[in-house]
Amino acid sequence: MSVIENIFAGGIEKIADDKFKIDEKHFSSLTNLMAKDLGVKRDQIVDFELNLCDSMPSQIMGMHEEFVSSPRLDNLASSFAALDALIKQSKVDKR
Repeated sequence: MSVIENIFAGGIEKIADDKFKIDEKHFSSLTNLMAKDLGVKRDQIVDFELNLCDSMPSQIMGMHEEFVSSPRLDNLASSFAALDALIKQSKVDKR
C-alpha cells in the first residue's frame, strides 16, 4: 500500500469479491469518493476513466501585460499550427 493510500484511505474496507480489481488499480479513497457522489457502492464500480481540466479563466499578465495565460491555449495553438502545415503541404502536393 502506498504512502498516499495509507494517509487517505482511513477506514475504507477492501472490496470483498474484487473481480474487476478496482482496489488493485485505483486508490480506494478515490473510488470511495466517486461511489458516494454517484450514490452507488464501491463494488458496483467496474472501471472508469478520469479526465481533469483546468477551470481557471484566461488572463493578461506580465509587468507590461504582455503575456496571455490561458488553459488549453497551447493545445489550440499547436492544433492550429498542425492544421496550417497540413493545408500548406496539401497545396504543395497538388502542384
